[in-house]
Amino acid sequence: MNKEEIIQIIRESICDLRLHDKLLLEANPKEDAINHRLAVYIECKIRKLNLLHSIDVEYDKFNLGQKLIYDEEGIAIKIRPDIIVHCRMSQDNNLLAIEAKKGNLIRKDRRTLRGLLGYPFNYRFACMVSYFPKKDFSAFEILFYNQNNELIKEKVRVQPLYLQEYALE
Repeated sequence: MNKEEIIQIIRESICDLRLHDKLLLEANPKEDAINHRLAVYIECKIRKLNLLHSIDVEYDKFNLGQKLIYDEEGIAIKIRPDIIVHCRMSQDNNLLAIEAKKGNLIRKDRRTLRGLLGYPFNYRFACMVSYFPKKDFSAFEILFYNQNNELIKEKVRVQPLYLQEYALE
């Protein structure tokens, strides 16, 4: 799966969320409730592609232990990504890790995503989603390493115009 396909899945899933769960967004629940609905939409799109990945919310396990990353001083930090698209009990084909917030992401979330892109998790893509439920758009940033092992960041804004075009399809 390439970057454009991942971006399309995330963009369409956010559109589905904003179109079909408008009342949920307006109710201003905890982020976990919103993240669950986004995961449902992502899973529908992954299944249509016949991918065998699991989509999990708040998954904190790595093999049989805790999912940990290490800070600059080498101190272990327990993590629990909001949404992951992965193969359980394997690091061979971890596809996507997502951290999502109602507003902008915080430093801790960015650190978590960078950690999941690296060894031993080896996710191909990481994504930072900002729902902005009180605004008429959402945004996300996709992160991945290119062939030269450089961290690439690409920002995408899900505009109201795109939402309208998507609804007509």
